[in-house]
Amino acid sequence: MAALQDEVGAARYERMLHNARTMAARGLLTEGLTAARAADVMWTYTAPELYENVVLTRGWTAAEFGAFVGKALAAALLD
Repeated sequence: MAALQDEVGAARYERMLHNARTMAARGLLTEGLTAARAADVMWTYTAPELYENVVLTRGWTAAEFGAFVGKALAAALLD
């Protein structure tokens, strides 16, 4: 089970790295932010544990969580 969890996390990171590289190629990332660092940020904000903590434990709605993540990602990645 731990190996599967590691595999899922690695695959999620690869998707985030692809997305970050695409954003970098289009000039969308804030100045000085590398694709690798942007991928780390996106990987962190898409962690299932964050959803579990905020929605399942603290009672946020999925919409509130989505708005939070969207704003946080925009603040961290874009000018």
